[in-house]
Formats: sequence, C-alpha cells, structure tokens
Amino acid sequence: MIEVRLSVDGLGRKRFGYSPLAEVACSIRLLGVQAPGYVMRPWQQEVAPLVAGMDLDLLRAVAPPGRWAPDFLFTWSSDPKVTVEQQLELLAARPRDQLCADLREVWSDRPAPHAAVRLLNDEPGTWRRLADDIWDYWQLAIAPHWTRIRSVVEDDVSYRASHVLAGGLFDLLSDLHPEVALRDRALFIDKPHHADATIDDAELTLIPSVFVWPDLVIAHGTPGPFELHYSARGVGRVWEGLSTIQAADRPLAALLGRTRAAVLRKRAWVAGHLRSFGDECRILTPAWPERRRFDLDRKFPLVAATRVASKTAEHKGARRTSVIALPPHRPATAVNPPPRRNVLIGVLGGMSWQSTIEYYRILNAETARRRGGLRSAELLMRSVDFQPMAALQAAGEWARIGRLLAEEGARLTQAGAQVLLLATNTMHRAFDPLARAVSVPVIHIVDPTARALAGAGRQRPILLGTIHTMRASFWPQRLRTLTGIDAVVPDDEGMRLVNSVIYDELCKGIIDDRSRRNIVTLVDTLAERDGADSVILGCTELTLLLGDTDLGVPLFDTTRLHAVAAIDLAEQLQNPRSRSTG
Repeated sequence: MIEVRLSVDGLGRKRFGYSPLAEVACSIRLLGVQAPGYVMRPWQQEVAPLVAGMDLDLLRAVAPPGRWAPDFLFTWSSDPKVTVEQQLELLAARPRDQLCADLREVWSDRPAPHAAVRLLNDEPGTWRRLADDIWDYWQLAIAPHWTRIRSVVEDDVSYRASHVLAGGLFDLLSDLHPEVALRDRALFIDKPHHADATIDDAELTLIPSVFVWPDLVIAHGTPGPFELHYSARGVGRVWEGLSTIQAADRPLAALLGRTRAAVLRKRAWVAGHLRSFGDECRILTPAWPERRRFDLDRKFPLVAATRVASKTAEHKGARRTSVIALPPHRPATAVNPPPRRNVLIGVLGGMSWQSTIEYYRILNAETARRRGGLRSAELLMRSVDFQPMAALQAAGEWARIGRLLAEEGARLTQAGAQVLLLATNTMHRAFDPLARAVSVPVIHIVDPTARALAGAGRQRPILLGTIHTMRASFWPQRLRTLTGIDAVVPDDEGMRLVNSVIYDELCKGIIDDRSRRNIVTLVDTLAERDGADSVILGCTELTLLLGDTDLGVPLFDTTRLHAVAAIDLAEQLQNPRSRSTG
C-alpha cells in the first residue's frame, strides 16, 4: 500500500500531464497480453495484422507485460499538444547510462531477453534502432486513432476540472481508479507487488491515458514528483466501429482506410463492369509518410526520405487503364424516411437476478404507462452469474470487479445499447471503470435518488443496503456531493441484520415477514434516535420486502428511481427538443 499525504501546498502544485510516448509503451504492453480486456480487443484485432511484419523485439524488450516499466517511456508534458516526435527528441537527449539503469530495473526480477541485453550492452546503433521502431510503430498502431485518443484524454481533464469547481480539489481525486482511495487528506494506492511507502508533500501529476486501461501506472521518488497514469473516462469511445471490420477487409483497410475498403467490398461490381470492357483496374494510393528517424547517438532527429512505392502489376496487352476515384459518400435522401428507432437501454444485471426481474418489470410497466397500447421497453439485458461476483465482493477484489463490469458494459454497447444501467447498488462501488470503458451514458444509481430526496426536502435519510454499501463511502459521499444531504447508517448489529436478510433471503427469493418486522423496528429506532426523516432502499433486492405502507417515514426505492431515470434519459435522447429547460 502506498500512502501519499497531500498538503495544501502540494495540492496547489497538482497538475495534469500528457504523454503520447506513454501511450506507445502501454499499447506495446497490451499487444503482449494473450487475452486483452473486451474494451481494448477491437484495437488489438485491428493492429495485430498491421504490425505483424515489424520486428517488435526491441519494443517488447523495453515495454514487456508485467509489473514494471521503464521511466524513460513515461515522460510527460504539461502541453496537451505535445507530440511523440518531441518526446522522442527528449529521449534522445537522455544520458545513455540513465536509460540502461531504467531498463535494468524492468528486468531485475526475471531473465532479460536477447533484445534487452543488446540495449543494456549498448551495442552500436541499437538505441537508435529503438527510436526508429517506436516511430514506425506509432505511425501504424496509434497515429490513425490519435485524434480520438486525444479527444478522450482532454474530455477527462475537463470532467475533473469541473469536479474541482463543484466539490473542491480533493473531489478531483475521488474516482480516479478502483485501486485509489482518498481518506483524511491522504491518497492510498493499493499495489500488492509494490513495497509499502509513505510519501509526504509530493508534487502530484495526473496523466490520463487510453492504453493504460484497466491498470494504473505510478512513478515516484522520495521525496519528489509523484505521477499517476490512469485510465481516462470513455476509453471505449476510441474504438467504436473497429469491431465491424471483417477479417478479410483488414489488409485493404490498412491501405485505403476502413470506409473506402468497405465501399470497395460492397461495390465490387464496379471492377467487374470495367473488366468486361477489357480494362485493368488500378487504384492509386498515396505513398507512405516519410520515415522519421531519431538518432540516439547524435541526439537530434534525422529525417530519412524513404518512401514505399506502391506496386502495380502491369497487364500485358491492356488497351487502357481505368483509375477508380472514390468520391466522398453522400447518403441518399429517403422520400419516406423510416421512423426513428427508440433508444436502446442496456441493463447489466444478475446481481442478483431477483432484482433484475424488478428492473425488467418496472422498465416495461413505465413504458406502457407512458406510451399506451401494447408498448414495451426496448432493452438489451446481460445477466451474469452472481456467485463469483459475490465471492469477489467478500474478498474485496473491487479492482477486478471493475474490470469485469467494464468488459460486460462494453459488450452491451457494442451490441447497440445507447444508455446503460448497472442493476445493483453494491456494484456501483466499481462504477467508474464501467463508466470510463464506454462512450454512452451510464446512470449512477445515486443520482436520481439524490434528486428525489432533495426535491422532497429530506435531510436525514437512512441508508439500508449490503454491508459493502453501508460501510463504504461511495454511496453517502456521492449523495453529499450532489445535495449536501448526509445519510444515516445503522450500527454494526443493524448492518449485519440487513446484510443477512439481503444475501441469505432476498437474493434467494425468500420473503420472510419476521425479517420485514425486524427491519421496520430498526428504522423506527434510527428515526427516533438520529432524527431520520426517510429511508433509502440502497439495495435493489429490498424493494421485494418493503413498501410505502410498511414504514412510518417516506421510502425512496432506488430500483424504481434508477429504472425511471433510464426511461427519462432515453426519451430525451430520442427527442432532444423535449428536454426540460427548467
């Protein structure tokens, strides 16, 4: 566990950094993973055939999968427009012994491969070749996506800057990563393989990244700067559309681009038509961009004007050559455009399936009530096996839970979901990895409940849920941030009672009147002792046990509020003009 103590002066020096070179390093590490997370799989499938012809040994030697990575690949700049060329020039200026020392640390706990040994022995031309390989790899694997990557990174910085304005400097750090927790002006980072450390008054730099997902990369000295490379929100947005490319199209897409490759595949009759006139079809393609070389011996960039000429087979006896020009695609205007499809709501459930049934019922019943007739909700639902998830909860494996939820959420959005619901309160403790992994709205279950409480003028609600919800800060802290309302939670005995009812009874479909009476008694006691004025059903299963008439104070059902909020948002996205301006 790493503890970073944050002083007021240290917070004043806190800043954001940007690093294209770190994206290179993390992406190379990702290519070495046999089974990448679902979020990054479209990129890996896209890039693997493009770099198949490259010699990646040197790149893999400096950025292998595993615990450690060299500092020289994680340099950063405060300029959001910094380029990889600029960072490679700075890399060329670094002392060679420093580069070797960084690389030696990476391989300190395992045998170094031959390529790493060549670098460590400073064989002539090896470090220059590494810089050239980094540039060539960048051009193939990252440059085509860089505009989207930079957009996601800048959006994350804007999001966190808004948090500073709304909740202060400490709020900026509240949802960085499941391995990061903020308590009592200290940042706690759970890195099991890292030696325990306490760092006082560090200069904190936050570096949002796409390819670091779903991990967290840290670099620090004692004392000195402390850097966190974390996953930016909306990583999945970068790869939208990549998974739709057919395997047979990938080589052509690499040459012409995905859109033109698809046009050629779908309109192959053009070539057939021209061929019927005895023509040879030749497609003119732009030359490859110039290869930029970085000479680590001379310490300045060297441009090698090498261009790859496209090869065109000559057709003997051809009467003439037709050049096919692909104009920009212009969609035809439909005389009778089809009706607009309803916004598709994705539900990630099964935790437990008892409450997922309630989500399904509420979403459909509310849709029918609003739209009449035989209308029902258009849904995509993913129901997971709760047993392994519950085991991870008990073991405190929230980082792993976050990665699993992110993968499932990405699957739903790839299937077409345009709004996401995580149909469980407890799992919102790992909400942020899910929200970062997708580009569609994910409705946090606290938000509609907070609005309902504030609208009703409630100030002291009782929060009932699992122990994971009642003891953790994610629920009450978000409620406090949004509304200033402080939730009341039971004591340890009361928590154990509610938790036992949820896991031992409600998740199994058991409804026991004695349990209902026990919880009603608990609520009455808290209302009298702490002045509680309402109850939050902070577990989606509790709606199966308690209703409005069971308690002496108003009840706020998070399941219903969450589901209705999804329908509200879907209607707003369907009809943007219907959004309220009040």
